[in-house]
Amino acid sequence: MPIKPDFNTKAIDRALDAAVRRQRAAIAARLEAVGEQCVNAARSLPSPNAADFPDPGNIPPHAPNYMDWTGNLRNSIGYVVVMDGKREGEYFPGTGEGADKARELAAKVSAEHPTGCVLIVVAGMKYAKYVSDKGYDVLDTAKLTAERLLRQLTQKR
Repeated sequence: MPIKPDFNTKAIDRALDAAVRRQRAAIAARLEAVGEQCVNAARSLPSPNAADFPDPGNIPPHAPNYMDWTGNLRNSIGYVVVMDGKREGEYFPGTGEGADKARELAAKVSAEHPTGCVLIVVAGMKYAKYVSDKGYDVLDTAKLTAERLLRQLTQKR
């Protein structure tokens, strides 16, 4: 007497596809939550108010936080979540030139990641690296936040 399956292989495929979609959505949601916390941490660092110092030669030391003279650098901080080359989520709370530059840089970096699940946090202004290299915290806090949160997520298993 032959054994006959009482299931439909297409139903199994559909169930597996649905499970994969749920897992991918959960991963994307977690990466978005991490990204938002990273961006908020980087954007909320205290900055001396440039208007309080009309004489640029008479500014007190303010490391590790930079003085954001135009607002563009803080406005250029945002993130994008990319899964297998497709943008799944983003957060660019800034406005104006900074936000535009952040979106441009995020798109460029996203294109470099056609596979995998990636959280990309950017400071889009060209001089962000220069400011960071001077010892100011542009994305350092964001990076530390991401490392801490991702470590917590992977240890929860």
